[in-house]
Amino acid sequence: MCGIAGRYARHPMSAPAVDALSARIQSALHSRGPDGGAAHYDEDVLLIHRRLSIIDLSAAGAQPLWNETRDVCVLVNGEIYNYQDLRHSLHARGHRFRSQSDSEVLVHLYEDGGIDGCCRAIHGMFAFALWDARTRDLYLVRDRVGIKPLVFAEHEGGFTFASNLHGLLADECVPAALNPEALLSVLRWGFVPTPWSAIAAARHLVPGTWVRVRGGRVVEERRWWTDEPPAALVGDAEVRDAIRRAVKSHLVADVPVATLLSGGVDSGLVSLLAASESGEGELRGFTVSHRGHAEDEWADAHAMAHHAGIQLREVPLGGGGLTEEVFESVVGAMDEPLATSSMVGLWELFRAIAPDRRVVLSGDGGDELFGGYDWHLSMPGRPRWADGPLFRVAAPLLARGRALPGRFGSVGRLAALTRRHPASIYLDRLRLLDVTELEAVGLAPNDAEPLEAVARTAWDRFAPRGLLEQMLAVDRATALVDEMLAKVDAASMSHSVEARVPFLDDGVLAAATALPSDRKRQGPVGKVCLREWLAGLGAASASTRRKTGFNSPVAAWLDGPASGRLRGRIDDAVALLGLRGAPASARGRFALAVIGEWVSRAQAARRVTPPRPNDDSWRDGPGARRAFVPSTGEA
Repeated sequence: MCGIAGRYARHPMSAPAVDALSARIQSALHSRGPDGGAAHYDEDVLLIHRRLSIIDLSAAGAQPLWNETRDVCVLVNGEIYNYQDLRHSLHARGHRFRSQSDSEVLVHLYEDGGIDGCCRAIHGMFAFALWDARTRDLYLVRDRVGIKPLVFAEHEGGFTFASNLHGLLADECVPAALNPEALLSVLRWGFVPTPWSAIAAARHLVPGTWVRVRGGRVVEERRWWTDEPPAALVGDAEVRDAIRRAVKSHLVADVPVATLLSGGVDSGLVSLLAASESGEGELRGFTVSHRGHAEDEWADAHAMAHHAGIQLREVPLGGGGLTEEVFESVVGAMDEPLATSSMVGLWELFRAIAPDRRVVLSGDGGDELFGGYDWHLSMPGRPRWADGPLFRVAAPLLARGRALPGRFGSVGRLAALTRRHPASIYLDRLRLLDVTELEAVGLAPNDAEPLEAVARTAWDRFAPRGLLEQMLAVDRATALVDEMLAKVDAASMSHSVEARVPFLDDGVLAAATALPSDRKRQGPVGKVCLREWLAGLGAASASTRRKTGFNSPVAAWLDGPASGRLRGRIDDAVALLGLRGAPASARGRFALAVIGEWVSRAQAARRVTPPRPNDDSWRDGPGARRAFVPSTGEA
């Protein structure tokens, strides 16, 4: 795990300019790689790497890593889990290695099969930059499901990329104007949807995609992987085998490994399997507790740790646990503003882990593969008469009454579903604020957001597999990338800890999408196959536990030690975005506090340009015109 960055300039840079830019970016990325840094400059290309040593701790594992003739090199953030098998086959084909690093296989795979062959051969979590000095092509690549982030910007000086916005904005050539639509998305969803960024000039690389840069400009962008329905179905045995192999491969490290444990099905299964692959007493578990609050999971986590033979450390974070200092630090760790309250607990968790472990395994991804969320039970339905021509004509007028009580409101809500794509209807389940709450503050849903297009594509692609698989495909393409994985990466890397996600291993992903839907969900019970497996491993109580999520007592925080700071940032965000006021819900107000704090910190760090407070021409409120439509960046 590391931090990577670079600039492909339109013209050669002077040595002092190169040194200054490298120093600024390395400082911004230091927490992602505290073990050392390196820079390589080739006429108009600057490549920067910050190292977090996990595999091959020697100097030979430092990046960039080169091929034998030193005309192809790579910078990698992440891990290649099948590198040992690839290394053996590459050796047999005559390639020679200088290190034991998992990343070195990439330059040799590229030599043999080009960028597409290289991407398709590797299994892992990664974002990498590959420089071919022979053709002067720079490739940026992101893993299949977006576990590792990568952001870039084209500007007058050329092209800049980095692992996160902190590194990107360290290049003063990158325009720092805010993207107001992205900030409003945080209120709608709780996150900024890919490929948007809170910075207008920046764009996140779409998962499963590569871009080719030449002469300081993007000249090609292409998907190398797509989440698609399988050609044939598999059974529980294949899924279990894939998960076992994934956990084993994710334990490979030259430093000690731990697990994140909540007591639920996913983290419990990962911890049990990891313990079985580790020596007695080697594996440690960590969990957050909210003692005295309904969100507390300590008792369940402790029971699972005892069953697995894992030493468990509790990281307490009660309702009074959110101080101003913690809030500032958590938001400061965010690449993009994230309104998910669980980021606070994760940040505290990784702060506690950092002195003791550098690698942790988590159970993230299990819900999106095996139907673990309550909203996977059903979709809003409508009677046949609602599809009739008269109702469809009257629907726009009737929909205006959806907030009314009683029968009129029910008809209005039904009318609002008419002419909407099913994926957009499903996305309503994922909203931070519902339509009524948005309208109360002067906003409305924005069907032009990239999230909507991504969801519709995923939904239609999985239509042959049925409703549940369509829901899961949308989850994987949206909230998994931009909320779940984003918060884990930000929280872990702010403390120089690598978080690995075995459930999102390529083999597990392939097996899970090929598993029949009735082995994932049966009525109100999700993750059926995993629950049965967990029960068979002796953890019967955990196998029947209801999904709770990694929740936090947000309402208590808003009245706690940081309440003054939170209220101030809420007011700042309301003024910045030109809202009618703050939402009534605790999570809506927390979202505004995050936006206000994030913008304040960004302004202090890079003098970012906010939208004009009295100019609402870019807003989506009733009667407002749309003048701000950032590119979706589709390949």
